[in-house]
Parts: sequence; structure tokens; C-alpha cells
Amino acid sequence: MASYTLLPLLLILLMEVVASASNETGIHPFVCNEDVKKCNASLYHINKGLQMKQVAFLYSVNSTQISPILRENIQDYLVTVPCSCKTVNGTRGYFYDASYKVLKDDTFLNVSKQNYSGQAWEVEDEEDIFKTGNEVPMHLLCGCVENDSQVVVTYTVQNQDTLSGIASRLSSTISAILSMNGFLNGDPSFIQEDWVLYIPKEMDGIPAPPPLPSSDTASRKRQNWTIIIGILSATTLLLMTTLIIIFLRRKGSHQNSSKDPKTVSTSMSTTRSRGLSLHILNMEIKEDGTALESDKPVIYTAEEIEEATNNFDETRKIGAGGYGSVYFGVMGEQEVAIKKMKSNKSREFFAEVKVLCKVHHINVVSNHQH
Repeated sequence: MASYTLLPLLLILLMEVVASASNETGIHPFVCNEDVKKCNASLYHINKGLQMKQVAFLYSVNSTQISPILRENIQDYLVTVPCSCKTVNGTRGYFYDASYKVLKDDTFLNVSKQNYSGQAWEVEDEEDIFKTGNEVPMHLLCGCVENDSQVVVTYTVQNQDTLSGIASRLSSTISAILSMNGFLNGDPSFIQEDWVLYIPKEMDGIPAPPPLPSSDTASRKRQNWTIIIGILSATTLLLMTTLIIIFLRRKGSHQNSSKDPKTVSTSMSTTRSRGLSLHILNMEIKEDGTALESDKPVIYTAEEIEEATNNFDETRKIGAGGYGSVYFGVMGEQEVAIKKMKSNKSREFFAEVKVLCKVHHINVVSNHQH
């Protein structure tokens, strides 16, 4: 029989221990930052049918410091208070003190839960202080941060609350709430009614994420990229083709020049000469009959040669050989003999010129130009 009597007692004690442990983890002061001694903070008041003026009286503030906020179609209030770092009953943290006049049958726990949403820090010697008619300080939990764009809201968890819902209502994020309430990191998905949380509320609201590109916008971007790639490909192909053509032309010109180096310095005339070439260079005759090339070659045009020979008139032909014909001509005031040869006989022509340069005789025409 004794064992059956002890079992209910053990269950009751176990429930009290669990309740006590939950209470200890569910309410704790916000640790002071020594660089921030005081600030403006917000206390979330769970409304139980009170008017705004009554709420202002309970929190010892003006009505201008109170703003309404909706919680599932219920109008609650955010109370702005001056929060400061201090030590209360041996515990250092951020607190705001509201003055309360004790009524008959009041207890600290009842007053804290009914009037201050369970956010008051428990005082010592409750029975001695909480006597009817006494003015007692209610040490309400609050918090401060260095970030000027945030304000800390003291919030008491209600039935069916979720972190995402609390974050949405108070312009915060789940990650920010977890960062500010370290005891939640053990199981972020679990929160218990009457726990007191500190919520970092963004003053300007949570920035909206950038909108996802619409299908039309994405399609236009793909079309633009297609056009750009097409233009770049065509430009690249055209440039490569041009470079190849230039390279081939230069290579062909170089090969033609290297085949007959003697023709590099010659002037070829195809106009009105049908492929015939006339080469005329200054030559200086020494007294011994040898000839030297001058520094500056004299180039005559086909028109000048044709004018001197009356367009290679047959009446002016004075000789003919295996490599070409010789014509009498007048250039300026000087009578000259002009030999007309085909361009493919250049080698024989230069051999003949070298011979003439070495001959100096009264019956041989002097070689002045070639």
C-alpha cells in the first residue's frame, strides 16, 4: 500500500521539477553590453481587454509611447520605454522599472502575468513588499543593441506561436531571433508558452528579396545574348578571313619577287605597251670607255618613249635583232636610239647593256640610258 501512495507523490514532484526547469530557461535578463548603457526598447504587451490609457498608466509612460499591433485579429500594444543596464537582486542586465500600487489579494506572479505579460523579474521578500497600498517597482526585462537600425522587443510566447510567425509580426528573421536567444539553439523548432524572448526588430522593416525574373524577361535576355553572340561570331569570321587574304597576298608577292631579284628595281609599264618593258637608267661614260651606273636612275614613261619614236613608227626603225627592235628617237634636243624588248628578255638585255658600256667607238652609239 505504501508504494501505491508514494507513486502519485513522485509524479507531482517530477512535474514541479519540470515546471521549475521550464521557468528557469523561459525567462532571463538580457546581458549588458558595457558600450551601451541605455537605449530605447519596446515591451510587447499582451492585451487582456485594457484601453491604451490604462496600459500607459501600468507602464508609467505617456500614451504617445504606445502603438497598437495586431496578433491574429487581437489588438496588442508595443510600449516604448527607456531601458538601462543595472543590477536587480544580484542579477545584472537591462531593465525598465514601472511603478505599481499593490491591490488587495495581489501577488507578484499574478501582477506580472496579468498586467506585464509575465516580463517582470522576481523580487526578494515578496510577502513583505507586496502589501495592499504599497508602491512597488516592477523590474521589466528589456534589451539594447549597438545597431541603430534595430530595437529590441521583449516578447512573451503565446499559445500556437511559431518563430516564423513572431519574426513576421515584428519585422525580424528567425536567424536573428536564434542569435539573440542562445537557449533556443538546442531545438529551434520548439518554443513554449510564457517563455520571454528578445526580438531584434528592424526599424525600417525587412528588405524585400529581389523579384524573380519573369518568363518574358528571361526570354528577352536569351534573345539579346543570341544576337550578341551572332554578331561577335560574324565579326570574328570576317576578321579572320581578311587576315588570311592579306597573308596570302603578301606571301605571293614575296615569292614573285624572290624568283628574279634583277626585276625588283625595274619599272614595269603595261599601259599601251602590251607587256613590253622599257628600262632606262642613267649611265656615266668614263674616258676609257667604261660605264658606271649613276646613283639616281632616270625613269621615262611609256608615253615619253612613244612620243620620242612617234609611237614606234616603222619608218624610224633602224635595226632589229633576236631580242627586239631599235628605233631612232629625239628626246628634248638629243637624238637617241631606243631598243624595244619583251619583258621576258630582261636577262639578255642586261648582258647587251654591259657589253655596250665597255665599247667606246666613233661608229658605235653611246649607251646613256637603258
